[in-house]
Amino acid sequence: MNININKDFEKHYKDDAWRGFTLKEVCCMLLFLILLFGMVFFCWKWLHMQPDLAVYLAVPFGLPVLCVGFLKYQGMTPVELVKEMVFEYRTKFLLYDAEEVPEPQIFTMESIIHSGIDRKEWKRLRKKHKKSLQIKSQG
Repeated sequence: MNININKDFEKHYKDDAWRGFTLKEVCCMLLFLILLFGMVFFCWKWLHMQPDLAVYLAVPFGLPVLCVGFLKYQGMTPVELVKEMVFEYRTKFLLYDAEEVPEPQIFTMESIIHSGIDRKEWKRLRKKHKKSLQIKSQG
């Protein structure tokens, strides 16, 4: 049995500004062309370079502008992708205790190296334990 479901309008039907391109894509194309012609004119006029060679040198500088307007990776534009990568980099250490990860034991019969806890973590736990003992003894 085949049931037809309408497509998601926001993904499949773009708001076109000119010939099927969105406003963002049109702006990126115009910025690319302005950048390309500007670099070619600069290379031709002041560096006395041949125009075809100047175009070959100018296109790689303009491609990132086109990528920002046209590329999408997993539904995200390159700007959104960079923001997500920066957010992920900043949140290396999560600030909550998940039930799946067992808490390190303070007292163990194994040596520090074999218990899986590094020296800094062991010192931190020992200080925390001493503070909790001092609070209990005062109270």
